[in-house]
Amino acid sequence: MTRYRIIVAASLLTLFWASAGMSTDWTINLEKSRLGFVATFEGVEFDGVFKKFAGTVRFEPESLPASAFDIAVDVTSADTGSSDLNEGMALPDWFHFSRYPSATFVSSSIEKTTDTEYLAVGTLDVKGVRRSVRLPFRWQRSGDDARIIGDTALKRTQFNLGEGDWADVNVIGDSVRVWADLYLKRAP
Repeated sequence: MTRYRIIVAASLLTLFWASAGMSTDWTINLEKSRLGFVATFEGVEFDGVFKKFAGTVRFEPESLPASAFDIAVDVTSADTGSSDLNEGMALPDWFHFSRYPSATFVSSSIEKTTDTEYLAVGTLDVKGVRRSVRLPFRWQRSGDDARIIGDTALKRTQFNLGEGDWADVNVIGDSVRVWADLYLKRAP
């Protein structure tokens, strides 16, 4: 009987140690979540949202090495509230929708910076240009629900957004703030 208890205890400890290195999978509530950007035209801010995006969120503060983000954005769903701006984004000088209909962010590491703040480092692929990006974010969790709020500044010209006549950063600013407000539910 003692040998049986030792085997059971060892099995339970093995399961505990294995799960300690695992992260939680989360599904994105697309109805509540928002992904957007803020840019400037002749010094005046304008904003927009991406209406379609999806991805995998694997995150657990106690298991950051196993945590990861893999997000795909349908850039053709961008909406600035202006039909002129929306149509312009589709052109080859900008997002070139017909050739590059999506952008992706895939994290390579996530680290803790404060009790509720983290930094995801990864690769952003926009218009076929891949660059390393640092995305600071806040993590809020309540039971099976969680929320990620983050933003970062990008240089649009580094992703070939605004080529030709639009490369002049005095008309449309080079710095674009990209933000995310993701509502999550623990995956079953």
